[in-house]
Amino acid sequence: MIKNSKNKNKLSKIFILVNCLEGKDDSVFDKIKKMDSVKDVQKTVGVFDLIVTLEADSIDDLKKTEAQKIRTINDVKYTMTLSTNSNNEVIC
Repeated sequence: MIKNSKNKNKLSKIFILVNCLEGKDDSVFDKIKKMDSVKDVQKTVGVFDLIVTLEADSIDDLKKTEAQKIRTINDVKYTMTLSTNSNNEVIC
C-alpha cells in the first residue's frame, strides 16, 4: 500500500459513546474533558449520555486512553467505540 505523503502526520481518531450511572453524567463529563487525547465531549439524550472524540498519534494511544482512563471512571457503566478509517470516516 502506498501512503500519501499528505497523510504522514495525520492523527488517528475514534469516537466513544459513554453510558453513565444515573445522575453522574456531569461529573463524568468533567473528568473526561480534562484528558489529553480528548478533543471534544458532547452531552446527548438517549441510551448514551456522552459522545467523546479522541485524537492521538496512533490507534494504540487511543485504545489506552479508552481502556485505562475512560472505562475506569467509577460512574461509567459501559462504552461503545466507533473507529474511523484513514479519512476519519466512521466505520460501522
